[in-house]
Amino acid sequence: MGRFEEDKSQDTNSAIFHLTTAADCGLSSAEFTLACLHLNIYHDELKELQLNDNLMSESEGVEYLEKAAKHGSIAAILQVAQAFHNGYYGVNKDWLKAEKYYSKYNELTSASSDLSIQEPGYNILSKIAELYQHGGHGLKQDPLKSGTCTMRRLKQPWPQENGRLANKWFMLAEEVWALL
Repeated sequence: MGRFEEDKSQDTNSAIFHLTTAADCGLSSAEFTLACLHLNIYHDELKELQLNDNLMSESEGVEYLEKAAKHGSIAAILQVAQAFHNGYYGVNKDWLKAEKYYSKYNELTSASSDLSIQEPGYNILSKIAELYQHGGHGLKQDPLKSGTCTMRRLKQPWPQENGRLANKWFMLAEEVWALL
């Protein structure tokens, strides 16, 4: 057992202990990794590490996911927004919270030039506009905010060769403004 031998075995209990300790200290990447482990979501850190079925807890995963989002993990913010929007991971739909997290995600990623963001800003604005257009699940319907988000979405750069999609969004904006 030399220092440079390839020992492929891993001490799962030790890894979980150190990951949990780091998460309890407020390290957002550890919180996000633990959330991914509990929720069985793909994650980049400690890829080989898997939790046994008896250790996995959806409620703990959601708790760690929300902590990571509150500590500024962009990927966690998006996951939490999608969970509240669609009711993933046993979370009750809460569109008011979903809108809050989508807005925070959009604010953080629009100020960043990082190309590794998971969802472009125009898609996030589309989701916020949709939430306000329909209302429900704790969010009051607001055609004005929906129209504003739709117009902000139209002002953002479009991927090439999306003329039909842009026309669809202009039609949607007209429909939303007609509700006022």
